[in-house]
Amino acid sequence: RVYITVENQGEFYENVTYAGNVGSISFNHTKTTNLAPSNTSKKYKTVEITGLEEGFYDVMVESTIDNDDDLSDNLASRNVFVDC
Repeated sequence: RVYITVENQGEFYENVTYAGNVGSISFNHTKTTNLAPSNTSKKYKTVEITGLEEGFYDVMVESTIDNDDDLSDNLASRNVFVDC
């Protein structure tokens, strides 16, 4: 499972979409709708990793919103070990 927490650091309600990958496997999280300013949303996605060989991988998740003034905080990554 890939767990994410998103925080709306802006001043408006936001609709947030998410896309990510583990190695060569891409996935999308369910969209967060009407996230209020200063609020957070936590969610997880079960990602099927069949086909990955044992080893270390970067799990990367990027959030996207319309009219984003600060793109620098939209990407998160974590290094994980896949044990087959």
